[in-house]
Amino acid sequence: MEKDVCFVRNIDNILSISDEKLSHKLLIKYQVLEKSVEESNQLISKALGIPIASKVFCFRKVKIVKNEPKCIEKLYIDYNKVPSIEKFDLGEESFHSILKREYDIETNQSEEEILVVDANEIEKKILNLKENSEILLIKKITYIKKHEPLEYCEVSSLTNFYMFRSVVDIK
Repeated sequence: MEKDVCFVRNIDNILSISDEKLSHKLLIKYQVLEKSVEESNQLISKALGIPIASKVFCFRKVKIVKNEPKCIEKLYIDYNKVPSIEKFDLGEESFHSILKREYDIETNQSEEEILVVDANEIEKKILNLKENSEILLIKKITYIKKHEPLEYCEVSSLTNFYMFRSVVDIK
């Protein structure tokens, strides 16, 4: 029996969730479920530091490992920072690679909140979960420059997909 795939997430590393695939030898595919430009709600506006009803680019994709859906990533970014980003193929290339190449944007800091929550109906359907299943929910804000919010992301994953690791250097 083959061992389940588990990604080690170094909590003290800025490496994006999508870019972690570069450090693994597995074939990882993405299926883009939606990409749109919409108005920000109160939660997204607060996270991004923009007025309510500002234009944000939103996209949602599923990370598929060994032909099994493992997590859903939903990302919001101020559309003024990335005009016309919807024209790019976000299923083939890392979002942060596109930001760097096309918009000269690089992240330098992130904050994450990690929760275990009940899966909603959409998550159960996409991730092939049973009733009363729990998921790991990662809420993340990524920053550029002087602590300027760039993106707000929610990752809903199988609870055994990520293993978290932190190294503390006490001097």
